[in-house]
Amino acid sequence: MSMPMTLLLFFFPKIFEIKLMGELYHPQRMNLLAFLVDQVLPPRETEAMIRGVSYEQFSQNLSPGLRGQGTQAVYSLFPYDDALAQACILEAKFQDSRTAAGLLGAALCEFLYEFMSESEPFNPSPPVIVPIPLSQTRLKERGYNQTERIAQAALKSGISIDIQTDLLVRTRSTVPQTSLTGTARRTNVAGAFSACRPCEWYRTYIVLDDVVTTGHTMLAACQALRAAGAQRLLPLTLAY
Repeated sequence: MSMPMTLLLFFFPKIFEIKLMGELYHPQRMNLLAFLVDQVLPPRETEAMIRGVSYEQFSQNLSPGLRGQGTQAVYSLFPYDDALAQACILEAKFQDSRTAAGLLGAALCEFLYEFMSESEPFNPSPPVIVPIPLSQTRLKERGYNQTERIAQAALKSGISIDIQTDLLVRTRSTVPQTSLTGTARRTNVAGAFSACRPCEWYRTYIVLDDVVTTGHTMLAACQALRAAGAQRLLPLTLAY
């Protein structure tokens, strides 16, 4: 048990009436407990924003559409200036928030159901989600790939889609795209991805990333899959 929780239980034992063996606290007491913990350890701003948010609230600005032009065009679900979407993306990316991954996964699932009903009704092979991979260095530092977490959350609904987290790999480390501009972004990720095995030409590969800016990362990932034989690609990001 954490030190803040220990102190709270020491000073307020009658309030909480702790139960063992997996029993739940009374909701009113849980609200008080959350309030007291917040006074000791204030939540991050983005964490507080998404706490208690329903999917109906979260999805108000869900607006899937094609963004950009030419080879760098991608489908995106939210505008990045949507406060709740941005908070969820940051919480999922840097804090491994299951709440954020669940909300984003639900939005992804809603889009995928619509996509499959309109674009894939007669394809007997389910689409494949391919999360954009992290470099090994960044994966070790962070401990997880937030895009994989979100894709896995979407699949909990039982939707008939595969996810292949080992199909695409980074062949080298790159610096964060947000620290670069213009041509440097394209050069940074050029040739940075490779497919580990041949792709099946008849399947749709949904290449998933969290945010798109210039589209160079997504383009490099799609080029690697095309080189492995993929013919049906859907570049998809959570926000733009």
